Amino acid sequence: MLTLEVGVLDLSRVRFAISPMWELTASLRVLRDPGAHPVHLSWVRQAREALPGIRLELLPPLVTGHPSQLPGFLAPAPTSPLADVGDEIRAVAEADPAVVRREVRSLFGNRVPESLRPFVTAPRRALRSLSRELERYWEAVVASHWPRMEGLLQGDVVHRGRALASDGPAAMFGALDPTIAWTGSAVTVDKRGLEGRHVLGGRGLVLVPSLFSWPTVWVKAAEPYDPVIRYPARGVGALWESPGPPPDLAASLGPTRARLLELLADPMTTTELARVTGLAPGGVSDHLARLVRSGLAARHRHGRTVAYLRTARAEALVRDTPAS
Repeated sequence: MLTLEVGVLDLSRVRFAISPMWELTASLRVLRDPGAHPVHLSWVRQAREALPGIRLELLPPLVTGHPSQLPGFLAPAPTSPLADVGDEIRAVAEADPAVVRREVRSLFGNRVPESLRPFVTAPRRALRSLSRELERYWEAVVASHWPRMEGLLQGDVVHRGRALASDGPAAMFGALDPTIAWTGSAVTVDKRGLEGRHVLGGRGLVLVPSLFSWPTVWVKAAEPYDPVIRYPARGVGALWESPGPPPDLAASLGPTRARLLELLADPMTTTELARVTGLAPGGVSDHLARLVRSGLAARHRHGRTVAYLRTARAEALVRDTPAS
């Protein structure tokens, strides 16, 4: 069992963040072992069709070379709530060469693969090459799916944040994953291969929902990085739904429900939607109920507050609908 000792200052610095770089990294492990991630099999088929034309020499062995660990410089905790993939790739390219050299040696010992030797002998040059591979891989197999992924991840963050505010850390941490628990002064992760105790010491804790790492929890607490727990996001089962989008949302749903669906890019309550649209709250509730029954919107309850967010299926409809 891994234990993260959380002080009062750490608890005040618990934050949620979304990391496209982490999804990129985790997706490579899905490709290596799709049987362990059956929910992503449709994406695996698409990715394997695209990858033969993409030159990747450093990224696969760096990510999948160890069964349960990753080099820290490849997946630092995001510094903003919604990180930009370009910024995260640049951060990798600018990693401290001494840290890169040390982590690669630690990961592989005396058996550093020949393709990864440049990370030991010429880390700056290797990092530049790696950043180019990251860009190519992202554009080839992840970028087109990111809007849908981002919507699901944002919905998860909103849900967890409200749960923390309304129900407290014990309920919130306990709901992240069955392996995670809050003891009152520490976060524990009961997962095979994770052991030891880390005192966060005021560094805080970053919680990152993930789709591609489902159903696995990943933890990094060693310095010099910000402590981070990456946990399976809610709603991953809806990620690869492929509805046939209608040519015109307003014609298919009616203008009012189409307008509500556009507004639900971010979680909103019935009262907020009524204020924005000028509709009566009761009318908004009726339209939302229809959207929920159709699988286009989802309810997120936090205490006495209920917010609505459009689903991955709705994301596809909105994205593929031509502008009027």
